[in-house]
Amino acid sequence: MEVVKVDSQGRFYLPKAIRKAAGIEGETVLEIMASRGQIILKVREESVAKAGRGAFKIKGRIEDVDREIRERALQKVLGELDEIRRR
Repeated sequence: MEVVKVDSQGRFYLPKAIRKAAGIEGETVLEIMASRGQIILKVREESVAKAGRGAFKIKGRIEDVDREIRERALQKVLGELDEIRRR
């Protein structure tokens, strides 16, 4: 376990050993949530940001990106429904 300090703007530094153990590299996207007094960070496997435009470097048309987001969201929901049905 490592101890880090949060600055006045809510930022903190993830130590190199923690980043390496979690597979966090430059520009890795993380999901974050708070639960029972804990902050949980989870590495996101796929990121819309990696295929972005401007600040996000999107190379395709915005309509294509919107369609991709809708399709992936639908696939995710269907996968979750299948998992619920198997329980």
